[in-house]
Amino acid sequence: MTAPSAGPGTHPASQEERFDVEIDSSAGPEEFRSQVRAWIGRHATDELTSMTDWSRLLTGNWWSYPDEMATEAYAAWDRAMQEERLVCAGWPTRYGGRELPVDYDVIVDEECLRANVPRVFRDQGEAWVGPAILAHGTDEQKDHYLPRIVAGLDSYCQGFSEPDHGSDLAALETKGVVQGDSLIVNGQKIWTTFAQYASKIFILCRTDPDRSLRHRGITFVIADIAEAGAALEFRPIRQLTGESDFCETFITDLEVPLANVIGGLGNGWAVAMTTLENERGGRSAAARNSAFEKEYQELLGLANASGRVADPDIRRQFLELYADLEALKWWSSSANTVHGSVEKIVSSEWGQRFGHLAMAVVGEEASVRPEGVGSEWEGGEYRLSKWQRAYFGSLASTIASGTTEIQKNVIAEQALAFPREPRGNQG
Repeated sequence: MTAPSAGPGTHPASQEERFDVEIDSSAGPEEFRSQVRAWIGRHATDELTSMTDWSRLLTGNWWSYPDEMATEAYAAWDRAMQEERLVCAGWPTRYGGRELPVDYDVIVDEECLRANVPRVFRDQGEAWVGPAILAHGTDEQKDHYLPRIVAGLDSYCQGFSEPDHGSDLAALETKGVVQGDSLIVNGQKIWTTFAQYASKIFILCRTDPDRSLRHRGITFVIADIAEAGAALEFRPIRQLTGESDFCETFITDLEVPLANVIGGLGNGWAVAMTTLENERGGRSAAARNSAFEKEYQELLGLANASGRVADPDIRRQFLELYADLEALKWWSSSANTVHGSVEKIVSSEWGQRFGHLAMAVVGEEASVRPEGVGSEWEGGEYRLSKWQRAYFGSLASTIASGTTEIQKNVIAEQALAFPREPRGNQG
């Protein structure tokens, strides 16, 4: 299976193409919000808004909607958002965006949530790879990769973490050897999200064999999965939720053109840090917080309807989560590395506390499989209720995208100027 494309008739925007849009990005925030709301009202169909709850797109869970994203209603909406330059909207117009500030991008997220329409999101291509290429890529690389991401022609997965090193990326062992105009890559990666659906993978490999250099001598390279053939093997990992979002990745004599190296040989650490800063903070964090707020309001409505909100402990948890969510919104307004680490810690713990609260609000129904969906735990696929998914999905949040322990080290060393913690042999 492959990732849903942008729909029929899409193509990368021409660098020289002039564009006419209905929404004025130079308007003030409230006027801009009014224009976005009116534009959605003109272009969203009843079929689209009634199809499903689209909020999970903002948290990167695009594969929750395989059937919905295969419809003409979604494809038409995707085209409309591309034409209005609302896909990768923060990127330069040269590549198909509209150079929208982060706070305006968040307004678009909020209005899409309000109207229950998809905020078309190119996942890792938009959130991680694109910003890295914009910051470190050559003009030729930007012209090649970025319009294809906007158009939905390429979808990406990440080859960073390794089985023996977890969040310690500087200890990676995947090797890259230069042979002529190519890089030959060998190694193993893990927790490669949606690798089985992606068309490209971005990989960190060590091109200097001296491992004592740690972050120096690491290279960031993009590989085409179809061209790689048997050199890339993905083995899906079944999770507690019953889904297989992650894969183990085995890389054997993968030949990649040196033209696909972003930032130059040995400069991959700087490129990776740009990727991770965008993964943990900035617009990605703001979008996640908008989705958090929507789920929070839904759970509060359920608690009110069931009468469980009268429980003093449940009321306390709702109040604490509300206060912390407001703090999260503030943190996510900064792309600063340290602020991103703080936001990552707080948001991960917020998600786990919310999952536990959801189970308390649902009550005894939390322990049973929803009637009519899925099959037994042993064999076959099964589904969880919305609130069971929120609980199970949150359990990995303090590990994914850099563990809480790693984020605390970043804060201690970069913000508080503590001495570097001895790492020792983490293999």
